[in-house]
Amino acid sequence: MIGTPREILAEAGGQTRIDILCDLPIQIAALPPVLSAEKSTILNEGKLLTMHTAQPARMIVELVKWIDQQGIGLADIQLKRPTLEDVFIDLTGKRLRE
Repeated sequence: MIGTPREILAEAGGQTRIDILCDLPIQIAALPPVLSAEKSTILNEGKLLTMHTAQPARMIVELVKWIDQQGIGLADIQLKRPTLEDVFIDLTGKRLRE
């Protein structure tokens, strides 16, 4: 792969991880279709939703609206965007120091 860091990240198709911590437990089955279409897991007794998406801004808006409509309560949101090291590891299967 050749290009700027932004081009390499876009070409590699890295997805952003969104972690949403809620006050009350949620169920993946209860998520609306626009949200359940993304790769999601629920941990921490149903209070932590982790989603991988190529559209983080859109998903955050949809998640916050849905959480508010359900009266679940939002405690925290964290984003983890893929790094060049993540792309390197995906492509080679090795860390930079190996």
